[in-house]
Amino acid sequence: MGGQALAVKANLALETDILALFKVCDEHFGPLYALVNNAGVLEHQMRL
Repeated sequence: MGGQALAVKANLALETDILALFKVCDEHFGPLYALVNNAGVLEHQMRL
């Protein structure tokens, strides 16, 4: 469908890795205008 993706290894506990992550994203896609941080575990609601 024309989408683009990029895998970047980063330890989000390290500020230097976070800065490097955003630099790589800026270089490949341009400036970031929106971010959806969707992380979580639905263990109790999962059937498997």
